[in-house]
Amino acid sequence: MSARFGFELLPRIRNFRDLTFHRPEAGIAYRHIDALFGEPINWRLIEDHWQDLMKVAISIRESELSSITLLRRLRHDSKRNKIYRAFRELGRVKRTMVLLRYISDAALRENITRATNMVES
Repeated sequence: MSARFGFELLPRIRNFRDLTFHRPEAGIAYRHIDALFGEPINWRLIEDHWQDLMKVAISIRESELSSITLLRRLRHDSKRNKIYRAFRELGRVKRTMVLLRYISDAALRENITRATNMVES
């Protein structure tokens, strides 16, 4: 979503080997990297709640809903909250995409490390 605003948040990922990638579908296997992947993405959950996800995103963009209020609402009984679960599933998609890009692009890793080191100095 941040790419729509002209920037993308790409944090340095130190221990990506400890993170779980998510399969796009059950039964898909990848040569050489299959061990990195866990359970599949629940696309149906995202699709069923896409309109709600967009309403939340638009409300935040239009300053009708603060991020604090959103986090407070999603925190309460979050595991049963369908919008929370849909956001979590969408986050799994995004994280998997970022991780795959990160491990496959040496120049990107160097840029992230350089920028992080500069900020930490």
